[in-house]
Amino acid sequence: VIIMMTQTKDNNQLPDYILDLLLLQQQNQLNSQQVKELDEYFQNNPESKYLMEIVSKSTMLHELEQIDAEKAAQKLPPLQKAKTFNLYKQIASWAAIVVIFLSISWFAYDSLKEESMEVKSQVAVDSPEIQQKAILKLGDGRSISLDNEQNKQIEEGLVHIENKPGEKLTYNFSDNLNQLASNHTLIVPSGARYELTLADGTKVWMNAESELVYPTVFNTNERRVQLKGEAFFEVTKNPDQPFIVEAEGNEIRVLGTSFNISAYDNDPSFQATLVSGKVNLKTENGESVSLEPGQLAEVNQTSHEVLLKKVDTKLYTSWRDDILYFKDIEMSALMNKLERWYGVDIQIMNPEKEKIRFSGAMENQKDLDFILHLIAQTTSIKIEKQEDKILIY
Repeated sequence: VIIMMTQTKDNNQLPDYILDLLLLQQQNQLNSQQVKELDEYFQNNPESKYLMEIVSKSTMLHELEQIDAEKAAQKLPPLQKAKTFNLYKQIASWAAIVVIFLSISWFAYDSLKEESMEVKSQVAVDSPEIQQKAILKLGDGRSISLDNEQNKQIEEGLVHIENKPGEKLTYNFSDNLNQLASNHTLIVPSGARYELTLADGTKVWMNAESELVYPTVFNTNERRVQLKGEAFFEVTKNPDQPFIVEAEGNEIRVLGTSFNISAYDNDPSFQATLVSGKVNLKTENGESVSLEPGQLAEVNQTSHEVLLKKVDTKLYTSWRDDILYFKDIEMSALMNKLERWYGVDIQIMNPEKEKIRFSGAMENQKDLDFILHLIAQTTSIKIEKQEDKILIY
């Protein structure tokens, strides 16, 4: 169950920590202290609790569209009526909405029914076909389609690779370390993801629009790979053989740990997020910083300045579980992520719409049309398809 909240610059919204607790609540993962915090918040903010109750009891959009804000407010005690009715009007004016995605049903809330229906009618019904075909390039020059059921077993010399079509590659750990290493390249296009287990047991989750170059066997004094795009690493510990990731001119050096790297060439910054263990980052201009668990190192792609900060790591790693978790990001950044997830070209034609901000999460299993309809219904944007592009006005 996923919660998404869209907002503008207005600060009138559910606090981020309440959104986090609601996500955990829907997943039945709240501990006793978190249950207490959530209860105390809604006790102190009864109008928010009432809104959430209305949302939680509705399962389809038309039910929510039929809510009469004034009549709904009449159900509250007198002192809360005006405050709650004002909340409904605020939600309409600053485009804030809470949306719950269920596996077989969904619902949204929008107190401006007519505007919502007008936007809904302008959304394209179809979207470009998604092609999810990862490619493995071998050292001998061959390119293997990993979605092909015939390519479950891949051989190159003494190297044996198990392939679960469309999902996972596994290299044989028992390969002779004295053999000559060959470089392989795993290419994951937009609209796809892939899991990889290297010859040393290190696990790599590749996000969309990413490439990883790596040797078939680590037979030198280091384990070095090159990344373009985004990947999550769980590195097998080996004190005698450090694991090094090269990405956008930066180097991440580890012995055994788990971390995420985002190094898309069209993003404004390189990001390394440490989940466990310890890593050292060396930037293109020679600056070196060490990360502790829960820290993010962000390197500006232009100035190469490094920003080190404490973060909620799930914001940067949840894509591995097919969930896009985000907090206070602009429309432009969200559209970039959807482009990669679904393999489409999305263009924002109205610069003013780029500043609409979003917090929450969404499942990759949801159809792109579903997501676009939802965004259109919860904001003032118009979406349409033009040839092989999706345009936002």
